[in-house]
Amino acid sequence: MTENTVNLLGLNAQVSSSSLAPKVKKSNASTGGGESYTLTVTAETWRFYAYLAFWSMCLFAITLTKLIVAPILAKGPTDGEIFSRDV
Repeated sequence: MTENTVNLLGLNAQVSSSSLAPKVKKSNASTGGGESYTLTVTAETWRFYAYLAFWSMCLFAITLTKLIVAPILAKGPTDGEIFSRDV
């Protein structure tokens, strides 16, 4: 396991290269003499939220189509003209 010092948004931190998602630890070896902060990135959590948002959007679109769009399409044109420009 190797650790590298990186500058992340102006913050110096040590990053472990053996982990799946890099964890930024506090570093005392900062060149600017400032305080470092901890940043933990978990890819699995972000992926779960992305999947949840995607499938929520799909369910929302299906629900709106069944409740609002389908009855309007089933009713058909009101004046007998197929291509009405009065939208």
